[in-house]
Amino acid sequence: MALSNTERKALLARIDEEIARLREEVRQGVETSRKTTYALVAGEVHDDADDAVADLLTDVEIAEVKRDLNAIEQLEAARQRLMGSKAGECIDCGVTIDLARLQANPAALRCRECQDQYEHTYAQSAAAQR
Repeated sequence: MALSNTERKALLARIDEEIARLREEVRQGVETSRKTTYALVAGEVHDDADDAVADLLTDVEIAEVKRDLNAIEQLEAARQRLMGSKAGECIDCGVTIDLARLQANPAALRCRECQDQYEHTYAQSAAAQR
C-alpha cells in the first residue's frame, strides 16, 4: 500500500530535520579543522609519534565530514523520491517499503527482503575480491 500524504509529510519533515542536523555537524567539523592546525595537534617540537597522532586525528575529522556529506546526499535523494511518483517504493521489487523502516531510515532504497538479498550478494562478492 502506498504512503499516505500524512506519512509522506512526516517523513519529509524527518528528512529535513536530519539534513539540518548533519549540515550543522559538517559546519562544526570544518570550523574545528580550521581552528586546529596540524602544528597545534602535533605540537611545536614533535616526533614521529606526534606526527602519527596528528595525521590520524586529521584523517578522522575528514572521514566524519565525508560521512555526513554522503548521508546528506542520500537524504536529499530520499526527499526527491518521496516527492515523486515512486514514494517509498523498493528500487528492486517495487513494493512499498514498510513505514517503520522508512521512519528508522528515511534514505532506505529497498524493502527488508531485497536489502537482505543485496547485503548477502554484496558480502559474497566483496569476500571473493579479497
